Amino acid sequence: MNPTQLLGRLLLATASMFLLAGLEPADAAPPFESWPEKAKQLWKEGQGYQERGYYRAALAAYEDAIEEGMAGFPRIHLHKAQCWYAQGEYRRAERQYDWFLARFDSTYACNECMRLAYEGRAKARAALGDATGAMADYDTALTLYKKELAKRDDKNVTTPIYYQNPEYRPARTTSRIIPSGWVELVNTWERPVTFRVNGTAYRLWPGERQVVTVPGLRFTYEIDGIQPLSERLLDAGQGRTIHVYRR
Repeated sequence: MNPTQLLGRLLLATASMFLLAGLEPADAAPPFESWPEKAKQLWKEGQGYQERGYYRAALAAYEDAIEEGMAGFPRIHLHKAQCWYAQGEYRRAERQYDWFLARFDSTYACNECMRLAYEGRAKARAALGDATGAMADYDTALTLYKKELAKRDDKNVTTPIYYQNPEYRPARTTSRIIPSGWVELVNTWERPVTFRVNGTAYRLWPGERQVVTVPGLRFTYEIDGIQPLSERLLDAGQGRTIHVYRR
């Protein structure tokens, strides 16, 4: 095999690696306008679902957008991780952030995306009781945040509170990490219903659902006019769904 053939094979292998990872062999991610129209529409639908708290629908829309050719768009993978976290699926969120950080870097993805990935993984690790890993990720996120801030003209941008005050950051010992679970509230009745979880009211309209994080794993709930006050216990990182439906 001559040098030209060898170089050709190496280039082909490199391109294949990028394609297998869902990325294009480029210095930076292509601008949003360059992605397929159908994929962009699905991405926007996913954002809409996510903003309204319909995380499963958002995840489905993001997956469809990826299948339509948006696998190399960094933010879509971040939003998937955010949806997993919002549902209380902390282990899945952590794995999604792991996947992101293994495939993207600050050259391809923007500095903000990298910061959000480390910040998000820190939150997931803290929820799982991994104080050491959470602190390491928060420190990396802080470094990236400082780089981001240095490039801005507005130096008065508010710094996230967990960067300002160590008390809001995960402890370095797992003894201070409070394990948590989640409760999914679902109203499939024809009228609005008010749920109360640990004394906090959540009013859901017909067909609406909401995920509530439960620190400490033990929680109380009641449904106004339907279910009296009850107490339940969850496993760390796990959840429970509470439905209201017409009999």
